[in-house]
Amino acid sequence: AAQSLTQTLRLEHVVDSLLDHINKIIPFDTASVALLEDETRLELRAVRGNGYWAAFNALLANQLTTNPLIQNLFSSCESILIPKLVDHPAREIIPAVDEIQSWLVAPIVIGDKAIGVMWFGKKEPGFFDRKHVELTEALAGQAGVAIQNARLFDQVRAGRERLQTLSKQLVEIHENERRYIARELH
Repeated sequence: AAQSLTQTLRLEHVVDSLLDHINKIIPFDTASVALLEDETRLELRAVRGNGYWAAFNALLANQLTTNPLIQNLFSSCESILIPKLVDHPAREIIPAVDEIQSWLVAPIVIGDKAIGVMWFGKKEPGFFDRKHVELTEALAGQAGVAIQNARLFDQVRAGRERLQTLSKQLVEIHENERRYIARELH
């Protein structure tokens, strides 16, 4: 899994690979990965499961500043295990998800800062346990490094493209100036 996560610098491949590998060791019914795009916005990057779950995760991703469950996850950088959602206080702040009974929410952390979150759901109550949390956190650590590398690569590529554009503009300005001086001298 670590090798697959780090073999590419494409962010889409990294998050898809992360969910694929977690599903091999922890069979989930539904899952998603959302990454922090700025201080107040999560962007949903990968989803597995039905359409309702995708809409639900998009809703949660937009609640970074208002949902106490998500705020707690980002401030503590600790996973949240909800063995039976029906009996959990989080049920009040989570929209109705009748088919998902067991829930595992894990942060993707770099250093001491959460850069994203993974949600996993299972129809079977009590499915996820501490071992699942440990495995998920181990893969999330590897994914965090791969995500950081992919983002840095994108920044370098964008910087290089901006530099090329500025360089072309500079050559064009020099060429225009040279023509102007040639006309004036003539």
